[in-house]
Amino acid sequence: MDAIYLKLDGIEGESLTKGFEKQIRLIAYNHSQAKWESGEARGTYIGGLTLTKPIDLATPGLYEHYRNGKTVKEGVLTLCRNDKGAMQPFIILYAHQCADFTHEQSWPYRRQRHGNRGFGL
Repeated sequence: MDAIYLKLDGIEGESLTKGFEKQIRLIAYNHSQAKWESGEARGTYIGGLTLTKPIDLATPGLYEHYRNGKTVKEGVLTLCRNDKGAMQPFIILYAHQCADFTHEQSWPYRRQRHGNRGFGL
């Protein structure tokens, strides 16, 4: 997968990629799949979807939804591959009435080189 885009009603992102303008560019995603336990032939469902993104134009809107329990009417997650310079979707996930926004924050440890003095923060 070469690029991941998220489109949420009412929340604008910074993407300038053709076909994905103003969508949220994600760094990574992860999800779990499970089978229904009812015994009915319903297939599998996706649960526990985790999206990772940098702090950008969409961050305040996402945080407002999280803080106030707001619902996003519709969301579209698109996983793309690069095909001769154009982003081609190969998996598209749709979500309706998204309301369960959780927030995790982490700060990666990054080592930077400082001249010839070795590594430091």
